[in-house]
Amino acid sequence: MNKITTKAIALFTALLILITALPMSAMAATTDSVYVGADHASGHTADLYWYLDYNTHNLKISGSGRMYDFPSNGNRAPWIFYMSSMFGTPSNYSVTIDPGVTYIGNEAFNIPNIVSVTIPDTVTGIGSRAFEGTQITKVTLPNNLKSIGDRAFYGCTSLIKVTMPPTMTYIGNNAFYNCIELKSITVPEGITSLNDQVFKNCGDLDVAILPSTLKSIGANTFDLCYSLKTIDLPSGLRTIGQRAFYQSGLQSVTIPDSVTSIGTETFLDCDSLSEAHIGNGLGTLSTSAFKNCTSLSDVTLGENLTTINNSVFENCTSLATPPDMSNVTYLGKNALKNTAWLNAQENGVVYAGDILVTCKGDSPALYRVQSDKRVIAAGAFSGSQTLEQIGISEGVIYINDDAFNNCPNLIAASFGHQHVFGSGAFLNCPQLVFYGPKKSTAYTYAIDHNIPYGITVDETGDCEWVVHAGNLIISGEGAMEDYASSAHSPFVAGITSVVIEEGVTSIGNYAFADLPNLTSVTLPSTLTRIGGHAFENAAALTAITIPAGVTEIGEDAFAGCENLTIYGYKGTSAQTYANSHNIPFVALILGGDANGDNKTNVRDVTSIQRHVAEFQTLTGDQFLAADVDGNGVVDINDATLLQMFLAEYDVVLV
Repeated sequence: MNKITTKAIALFTALLILITALPMSAMAATTDSVYVGADHASGHTADLYWYLDYNTHNLKISGSGRMYDFPSNGNRAPWIFYMSSMFGTPSNYSVTIDPGVTYIGNEAFNIPNIVSVTIPDTVTGIGSRAFEGTQITKVTLPNNLKSIGDRAFYGCTSLIKVTMPPTMTYIGNNAFYNCIELKSITVPEGITSLNDQVFKNCGDLDVAILPSTLKSIGANTFDLCYSLKTIDLPSGLRTIGQRAFYQSGLQSVTIPDSVTSIGTETFLDCDSLSEAHIGNGLGTLSTSAFKNCTSLSDVTLGENLTTINNSVFENCTSLATPPDMSNVTYLGKNALKNTAWLNAQENGVVYAGDILVTCKGDSPALYRVQSDKRVIAAGAFSGSQTLEQIGISEGVIYINDDAFNNCPNLIAASFGHQHVFGSGAFLNCPQLVFYGPKKSTAYTYAIDHNIPYGITVDETGDCEWVVHAGNLIISGEGAMEDYASSAHSPFVAGITSVVIEEGVTSIGNYAFADLPNLTSVTLPSTLTRIGGHAFENAAALTAITIPAGVTEIGEDAFAGCENLTIYGYKGTSAQTYANSHNIPFVALILGGDANGDNKTNVRDVTSIQRHVAEFQTLTGDQFLAADVDGNGVVDINDATLLQMFLAEYDVVLV
């Protein structure tokens, strides 16, 4: 042996002595000593002993108890240094953990050149990132294992098979993320939650068997699992997180009745998915849940599903028929955009069942939503430059978000009593005026959003009124309200006709005063009172027929009606008022009033019968009134018709 070789050996031996004599704090996890020899490195960590054999390329962990969680005191696991390129040319290593070890610490073996591992049944927990990035190909987890920490096998790109014991209760986030060659997985009974991204980007995963105990699937759990074509979701499952199956290979999915929530984009870009059946427990389909599922052609919704959020079925180009949405109260923006069904619809307002979905092309200037529709979808007319007036029928209950947002030329919208307005339903409509009942949700919405409001329906005393296109109709049972002046009356100058329906008994003081355009008034037979100043200064009114039952006409009821003629019955308040106020009066004949008392009752039947039997003779107005069939003769037929009329048969008296 030459001198150079001898000196080299001596120097190397001295270095080994120096290394073994000092604590390896820069390489060890704790102050535990490390021995480095020619063929191995070894040391203690906590109550465990480790031995790294350079010849067999095996790391053995022995002892009793828990392994440290690493980094510990700022240092990685002590064996990592001696297995890595920092110590020399790295080799592939196996890891053997002897019985007695109860816990594998965080980041214990996260080094790429570990290719196999043996774990004893004494281990009950595996820490986070414990085997992250290793090249192990299969792992049998110990029979007493309870938990796997976050990222425990993250990026184990050679891992093909994992066997999990029935004792497990927890699998951490990202536990098997990016295990791209993992073929199948059976999640054991007892697991209640699959946390976020557990199997994300397991591109070869084609079998995933889930336990009956599973309650939740986290976000991105099966994200990018391209080979996963089928999955049976257990009947006790409650929640599915966002993007849980994003870009997976699923061909069909049935969401069980137990599921009450799914996250946004749950099945986004599942371009092989052709069938989706939603259970009865789900109330909402979250945003973009099935967006870009280009093969989706068959969808059934559960009976309790009421909300379909934005873009749920957008770009489902094979969906030729929308699902039954008869229970849906909210249809989001673009929910059916670019589906085969919507693309096939002609330009104009488009309905799906009782939902107004959208308007393709330019909106009509004037449109009234059909009375048998319930919902106007979110954004249905949003951005329309051509819509000017919209009528929303009483039957339309739900006006969804942004339905008429940004319609700059919309000047009028009319409503019924009860509608549910979504956020921004009429935002950015600068010329808009609402029209509808005062006691209504539309009125409240207008006040809250500073939208001008024209009342078209309200109450007056015991009655209700509605006005449309200048025509006022008053209905109800009882009396209208008395007003202190015309300024207090709700009726505006644009009214041209008034129809008071049967059942109304009294017209309030000043009710129709100062209506300059009023030309037509129809009064019911139930009316008994016309209040003071009721028609004062209705200058365009030229004729009114006052029923025989009116017994009170108030002061100045028709003052200022310079061209008025009153039609009524002899001896009634109408004639008295007309004569005392120098108003022309035309007497009417009350059909069937054979005895001339301005009433039609059984006494008139008797008068007709007496005339037929020649006990008395009817003449003049009484004869005309008795001729109820209008044939110029008073006979027994007239008596019969009048009796039928009094018995409320469908008979008209001439």
